[in-house]
Amino acid sequence: MLRVLLITILSNVFCATNIYAQKNTDIVVSLEDSTTIIIDTTKSTTEHGVITTSSHATKVYKPVTTSTSPSKKPELFNCGFIDFQNSGQMNASARVFKLYIGEPKKFMIPISVYSGVSGNNLNAGTAASKGSEQMVLGLINPMSGMFNISIDNTIGITKKEKSITGVSLVYQAGEKLISGQQAITLRPFSFFSTYANSGLLLQTGAWEKDKEKNMGVFWLLFRFHVVHTSNTFQKLSGYPPDHNLFKGYSIGMGIEINNVLNIKSYYYRYLNAGAEIFNIPIYQLTFNYSMKN
Repeated sequence: MLRVLLITILSNVFCATNIYAQKNTDIVVSLEDSTTIIIDTTKSTTEHGVITTSSHATKVYKPVTTSTSPSKKPELFNCGFIDFQNSGQMNASARVFKLYIGEPKKFMIPISVYSGVSGNNLNAGTAASKGSEQMVLGLINPMSGMFNISIDNTIGITKKEKSITGVSLVYQAGEKLISGQQAITLRPFSFFSTYANSGLLLQTGAWEKDKEKNMGVFWLLFRFHVVHTSNTFQKLSGYPPDHNLFKGYSIGMGIEINNVLNIKSYYYRYLNAGAEIFNIPIYQLTFNYSMKN
């Protein structure tokens, strides 16, 4: 009798506890990592005089934390190109930096700064011809120069947003420092020149066989060039032209496939330059490189 009475008393106590748990069903546990677990303890059963209370987690909350990712390193000297001309001259340029001025996704002006060196050790000609060709090539090539700062952009004409194939308008304008040799003394000298070019870009897709996911681009580029040299060119160069405004055109093509190929070729030609040295045809082969931060 005493045992039955004791079980009855305990049963009443646990039933009262169960009723209270039904009114306050959730137990909140906060962990160190700010995760909140809500435990439901309302399920209680009595079987053969033994009360069993089961508890289980019903909801788990973890607050969304806005973690600031480490700031990216500035894109300094992370890409560039190497040019080979038919005269034997080689140019190597690296992009110092590229930045944008304006409103994001509205109006932006991209500004690029390049720095490079030139050499024509592959040319078997005289020192005079080497110096003149280096200067002639540097004038019309918009990416040459010991120092080159420019703005450039591509504006789609018929190209849709998600389409690869299309026609675009391209333009570039800038200032660069060019080096050359005087015609008579063969002494080196440097001068600034202002340049601009604009034209049409036609592009479509390019890919490896059975690798359509790694889609690249094949393009053709037609541009008209204008170059205005400083007075230093007329005073020190010793070359016949009695003007400092030069015009020309270029035709280019290239294939760019990620991790496979990035090669470009150009043909430059001066228009009525006024001197024989500017009438040489200029063929250029360009290899681009890129380094990830």
